[in-house]
Amino acid sequence: MGEIHYVPVTASSHASIFLKVSLVNLEMRYARSFLVDLKSLEPAAYQRVYDFVFYEFAENWPLHSLPELRQLDDEGIFHRFTIDNYLIGIEIRGEIVKFLRVIPMPDV
Repeated sequence: MGEIHYVPVTASSHASIFLKVSLVNLEMRYARSFLVDLKSLEPAAYQRVYDFVFYEFAENWPLHSLPELRQLDDEGIFHRFTIDNYLIGIEIRGEIVKFLRVIPMPDV
């Protein structure tokens, strides 16, 4: 596996937060909506999602290893997967993965 390089988190004019992680040429980005959702979680859920997204995600690449992964559109850009009782929405364009939202699973 390659080296991991972290770049400081900065806000862009498009309301996204960027953190570049170079691991198998994978770049991860975090939408402001995702970070707001993350901050609103209960402490235990926050820690679980935080650890997975910021540390474990690159290790779980390729996509098919993500828990309960579902493609949401015909183009294969938008997906969702679950961590415990939370849905995490992502956008994938080539080697760029952007985390969009993290929300509690709906009651069924």
